[in-house]
Amino acid sequence: MNPVEQALALAAEGFAIVEVYPPTPDGGCTCREGAGCGSPGKHGVGHWSRDATRNPRRVRLLEYRRQGGIQSNYGVLPQRDSRLLIIDNDVAEVRGQLPIPETLTVTRPSAPVGKGHWYLRLPEYTEEAGVPRAYAGGEIRIASSGFVVGPGSKHFSGDSLESNGLPIALATTELVEALRSLPPQRDGLVAGEGRHWTLVQEARKQRGWGKDLDDLLEALLEVNEGFAEPKGADEVAAIAAWAVEHVDVDQLIYITRTHRPWEVVVRRG
Repeated sequence: MNPVEQALALAAEGFAIVEVYPPTPDGGCTCREGAGCGSPGKHGVGHWSRDATRNPRRVRLLEYRRQGGIQSNYGVLPQRDSRLLIIDNDVAEVRGQLPIPETLTVTRPSAPVGKGHWYLRLPEYTEEAGVPRAYAGGEIRIASSGFVVGPGSKHFSGDSLESNGLPIALATTELVEALRSLPPQRDGLVAGEGRHWTLVQEARKQRGWGKDLDDLLEALLEVNEGFAEPKGADEVAAIAAWAVEHVDVDQLIYITRTHRPWEVVVRRG
């Protein structure tokens, strides 16, 4: 199935569909941040939480929408009281601690085994409020807490997200208890913030304050050490080098809540 057909199938299962900015062929984003986006191909368009829909006619509009001439990605949102959830696991080792039944699973070919999205339903005796929203290694998308990028969409690495096509299974009591037993902090400094996003925004801020490459790298490595799963030093160095090349010194950079979970807004000083 093409991406829109897969989105329609998930809407029929009860998920809401969100339009998402697709990545550019060079790994940037088609949003206004472009190459400087900290979450290319992964964040919603406009007021995505308000505009999330299960209406097939509105979902089909994704076939005709383009961002920079590229077909839009889409997100899958388990809405409140739908009793649907998606486990978004980022740390392969954690997967072995979770007794996830055979169910609809979405992965990308180049990702480590154990990293991906698992789609599930809650059994009648388990309340949505009793399921944690985050853990050290991932997040649980439930009760409108957020979306994952849907199968058929493009990842900034160039992969397409692939579905195994299985039916959506019930989450077991053992699985819910296993999720509760994991440490609540994810791999970001705050639950829900990814490592890459956090480091990119920190690099932009500190470069705007005038730090050179050495001082910037030192600051980013310190931030990186705060993650439960730190990035490699080479990856952090690449982010620092990018900021030195692309971010002007003496810009006033501040962070504000907008239609994205957080967005950096740049104003000339």
